[in-house]
Amino acid sequence: DKAVNVATTDVLTDGTITFSDTTAPTVTAFTSSTGNGSYKDTDTINITATMSEAVVGGTAVSVTLGTGDAISLSTTNSGSSLSGTYTVGSGDTSSDLTVNSFTITSGQDLFGNALTSTTLPSGANLADNKDIVIDTTAPTATLSSVAYNTTTGVLTFTGTNFDTVGVGSSVDVKTYLDWGKLYWDIDSLGAGPSSSSDVTFAQSEIASAFVTNATTLTVTLEGAKATSLAGTAGFGAPNIANTGALADNFDVTAGFIRDKAVNVATTDVLTDGTIT
Repeated sequence: DKAVNVATTDVLTDGTITFSDTTAPTVTAFTSSTGNGSYKDTDTINITATMSEAVVGGTAVSVTLGTGDAISLSTTNSGSSLSGTYTVGSGDTSSDLTVNSFTITSGQDLFGNALTSTTLPSGANLADNKDIVIDTTAPTATLSSVAYNTTTGVLTFTGTNFDTVGVGSSVDVKTYLDWGKLYWDIDSLGAGPSSSSDVTFAQSEIASAFVTNATTLTVTLEGAKATSLAGTAGFGAPNIANTGALADNFDVTAGFIRDKAVNVATTDVLTDGTIT
């Protein structure tokens, strides 16, 4: 008291603390730190749940994605987000990955209010915040022949199923394709691709590539590449003086055709393809 008389009756051991915060935490959004784009089998994608407030370490939920996969999202330390990793499986597909539902594994906020709501966040689901495509199907394109316009530097590949690359005719697919799989065989010399008589290609030498339709792939060479190709000894028709020479042909090894998710075709081999 004022005279400094000391009480001996005011001991409190493990006294209960009642907090003014009685509001339970909720999930306010689902998002991902993984970039927008297309993903294939075995690719990994971050899934993050944003909480309405900080929750204690050990809080976890189980989310079911649109692919049917269940992923655990959790936090080891106190924080306002839970995260986990989705590994794309064979056969998974989604045009816009999202969370279909989630259940509570455990969790509460810093004041002991339990996480109980499993309501999906309206307008803030994964598909609302990100554009993630799951594509595990490889293109089934085949190649049969090639036409080359020496004036424009345009290669026109004829075949089937080019549309299984999965894009429209206005989309430039040059960054999808593996140009190291192409070989222009001068005078048909050498045994298959990678022979000393082959002219090879790199992405930097390609101006554009478009899937014109299901049976046509149109590729335009950069000017310098077209000039270099035309200047290659033996280019074009066989040298009349060399009676053993043949017309040029084209070789393609499997995997030239790839889609946006980098699924690789195994059907696109072309050996000694005719060039017109």
